[in-house]
Amino acid sequence: MGSDHTAVLFHSGSRWQSHGKVISRVFELRDEIRIFLEEEGNELAIKLNNNNFLMKLAYLSDMFQKLNELNLQMQATNTHLPQLADKITSFTRKLEMWEQKVKEGNIDLFEKLKSFIEVNKLQNTVILYMTTHISALQKHFQRYFPVQDPAKYDWIRDPFSATSPSDCSTA
Repeated sequence: MGSDHTAVLFHSGSRWQSHGKVISRVFELRDEIRIFLEEEGNELAIKLNNNNFLMKLAYLSDMFQKLNELNLQMQATNTHLPQLADKITSFTRKLEMWEQKVKEGNIDLFEKLKSFIEVNKLQNTVILYMTTHISALQKHFQRYFPVQDPAKYDWIRDPFSATSPSDCSTA
């Protein structure tokens, strides 16, 4: 059909990061998948004609891309606990900022969604969905990564100028 991709990714259960790639690939191949489903008489083709569904798919594609980037940063070589804590803190702050921006109607951070809306000259009808999802993500991050004192790892970052923690014994 002249698309850049020749296949939809399968077996996404092998790595959680693949889920985001599958969503992105489905979004990119939405027209080809819709045509295939219509030819097969599958009722799922209706979803791929629904702009509201496609906006949600574009948003999820963008969000999974951001989560995948965080995941790759967390797996980098020579990464230490203070750096990982900073990355998680930074990402949770980004989530707060994104939620606020979306509430204001600014979706510039979600490139695929913004492009889809502009190309198709649509109104963004998924803002409530986005804010609800981002808020849920924040709660999950807070549950898995409780907020800690940012100065907790200062003694590791700069051992010569930071005070040692009270529970650290000196010999």
